[in-house]
Amino acid sequence: MPNPIVQLHNGQAVTLATLANGHPHAIVFLRHLGCIFCREHVGMLRDIPASQLTFVAMATPAEAERFRAELKVPQAMICDPGKNLYAEFGLGEGTLGQLFSFETFRRGIRASMAGYRSGRPNADPRVLGGSFVVNAEGDVVWSRPSLNAADNATAAEILAALSAAEPRSPQGETASTSVAARS
Repeated sequence: MPNPIVQLHNGQAVTLATLANGHPHAIVFLRHLGCIFCREHVGMLRDIPASQLTFVAMATPAEAERFRAELKVPQAMICDPGKNLYAEFGLGEGTLGQLFSFETFRRGIRASMAGYRSGRPNADPRVLGGSFVVNAEGDVVWSRPSLNAADNATAAEILAALSAAEPRSPQGETASTSVAARS
């Protein structure tokens, strides 16, 4: 996969490899910043270390920064208002059935009951999200595109994919485990 230069919420331009910093890294694409399911997803993933996860939004840096402050998001956010990175990862518009169905309605009620609220769409509300893990070399080693507007990977799925992507020592330990064992 190419290593594009992306813009973060703070205006900084970096490559995807820089975000990974030589380790597996999760990249989570949000639909739009007003999406109740995206707000819920961010809340579910808030505890994953910022060094292991970055969100992507079709937003300007100012919009992304407001969203991060409102939802207390510790992770970085890539700003992709032109949907270029979405396209590069194969994410596009959902069908009417993927956007509006009994399942999305039911999940919307559940998210609302959990305290999440919809906001105004800041971007194309037809685009579906997805979660991906890239290894230290920048190759996509796990992908979970959303099946519908309400479908998001769980924190457990993402953490398992990150763990599976960790380089293994000859003894079968992850690099982080083998360093801890030597300490």
